[in-house]
Amino acid sequence: LVNAGVLMLEGSDFDHFCIHDVDTLPHKGTIRYAYPRGDCPLHLTPDGIHPTVSYPDFFSGVVIFTKEQLLKVNGYGNNFWGWGKEDDNLRERLAKLGMWPPERPSVPKMQKGWYFRHQPHEKAPELRMSPDGGYLKQHPEEPYGDTKIVNMFPQVYADFGTTGLNTTVYRLVNIEPFHGAIKVTINLYCDETLTPWCRPCATPMGVPSARGRR
Repeated sequence: LVNAGVLMLEGSDFDHFCIHDVDTLPHKGTIRYAYPRGDCPLHLTPDGIHPTVSYPDFFSGVVIFTKEQLLKVNGYGNNFWGWGKEDDNLRERLAKLGMWPPERPSVPKMQKGWYFRHQPHEKAPELRMSPDGGYLKQHPEEPYGDTKIVNMFPQVYADFGTTGLNTTVYRLVNIEPFHGAIKVTINLYCDETLTPWCRPCATPMGVPSARGRR
């Protein structure tokens, strides 16, 4: 979805992009949304600033990239479906290109929720494979048992640049106003041969279905 959003703005004057979790809301303090100053992205919600998560290599929440940085890292991997791991993979992509650690705000650590607050919501399901080869949608905090996270499979997580902006295929469905913003609805293409658990509801025009080859 992020890759599609960036591609939609090709040819525009936008030169940096803010990738923003919808549940992470600016609250108080002096966090400034700004253009990254160096070769690494600007992570506004690192360890010590994010309202709920706290570990050293955390890389999610609110991140600002220049256009050149996103092109260099090739955006996000395209084979992540369901909840989780795409941010960890992006961190690995950045590290392999010498773009880690990211820039962080020059503000003191405060108690959680000082700079940003978290909007409570039901967590999205995590896709897992059962021992019989079936696919389950489970709450991320449910015990794994004999199941495996599909987004950690080698063909997904070990993709450090093969897929991304250069392989994103989508079909624009609708654009409409939404509470002062713009809501964009798209269909994303999914290769069910590689990631059979994605089960796309539609195939973009002009792209053969990985299942039916129509």
